[in-house]
Amino acid sequence: MSTQNHNGVFGAGYMARYAKLAPMAKAVKQVQVVRSKRHTIDDARKSVADKLLANLAYLRDPSSCERPDLVYKEQGPGVYGGYEVR
Repeated sequence: MSTQNHNGVFGAGYMARYAKLAPMAKAVKQVQVVRSKRHTIDDARKSVADKLLANLAYLRDPSSCERPDLVYKEQGPGVYGGYEVR
């Protein structure tokens, strides 16, 4: 069983070891967090539909359009399967 001999505040020794790894790093009191706006349900549905339509167009004729983020994989010549979500 081990014991802790500190109070949770980082000491000078810790910062000295950290400075060897990242010399330009410094401690800050606040961090600005940037969050993106979440989609509404209609925006999410449209996004999924657009992705599926792009996949369908690519599946029908790969030379006619840019390769999208695929929602299927080719398991063999002419045999396709979807990704399993767990």
